[in-house]
Amino acid sequence: MLRYLASRAIYAIAVVFGVSVMVFFLVRLAGDPTALFLPPESSAAEIARFRQLMGFDRPLLVQYLDFLSRAVQGDFGQSLRHQEPAMALVLERFPATAELAAAALLLALVFAVPLAIAAATRRDSVLDRASMLASIVGQSFPTFWLGIMLILLFSERFQILPPSGRGSWQQLVMPSIALAAYSMAIVTRLLRASMLEVLQTDYIRTARGKGLSEAVVVLRHALRNAAIPALTVIGQIG
Repeated sequence: MLRYLASRAIYAIAVVFGVSVMVFFLVRLAGDPTALFLPPESSAAEIARFRQLMGFDRPLLVQYLDFLSRAVQGDFGQSLRHQEPAMALVLERFPATAELAAAALLLALVFAVPLAIAAATRRDSVLDRASMLASIVGQSFPTFWLGIMLILLFSERFQILPPSGRGSWQQLVMPSIALAAYSMAIVTRLLRASMLEVLQTDYIRTARGKGLSEAVVVLRHALRNAAIPALTVIGQIG
């Protein structure tokens, strides 16, 4: 177990390092980053002063090593818009992000798990076909588009939910639905496929042969093993 955890930690560090290298150098390959921060009418003196202040006048490798050394210490520089440490801004907004992510994941699981079980135990039924259609639709709609449609419907037309803000459960409903739709579609399809496979195994037939109720067979025996692939995907989504 410790060896596995160590290998996963090393892999995660390697991925983060690779992503940081790619993002850092790709941004520089697109041109001088100064043009992204200063208005077009800036003078040559202002541009030169800004490049020196941000360290853009140094070699790329030196810039990256400086960024990496500060990032390891938790220093990700200053926000140009807010003129505050970037990490402080991230930590300030993290509770809202975690709250929304948890609500969306909970909402997705509440609907996806029962729907997948019902579809798998009633294969080729109307419910099964309807659940697969809903999953395809849920994966097809972009999250930002669904969010806009929810605002237009429930905030502008019916005026029953606030379009933005944080602090009450009403303000969490539409963002949670928009984020949960895609996750619910993926979990439903994957869990249904896993349940169909598990329900055909010998130990499930043995459990039924022993006289166990269908609910016990499905929930205690089939779901426990079928949930393993779904849990992997849920971990990535969360």
